[in-house]
Amino acid sequence: MLESTDDAEERSDGAQHFDCPNCGRGVQAVTQHGPTDATASPCGCSISPAHIDALIAGRDDD
Repeated sequence: MLESTDDAEERSDGAQHFDCPNCGRGVQAVTQHGPTDATASPCGCSISPAHIDALIAGRDDD
């Protein structure tokens, strides 16, 4: 998975893939715009960074 900020993107060595919690499409990248605002790509859904952390950790906390 690509983790990105507004200015830079970097590829995780242990790339993990997960589905968007809003639409169910596969997420290829996440752009974090601030401490509480992130966008999944390619779907464009807004998701909370806390939810991303839970998915990466293998939990599905809603």
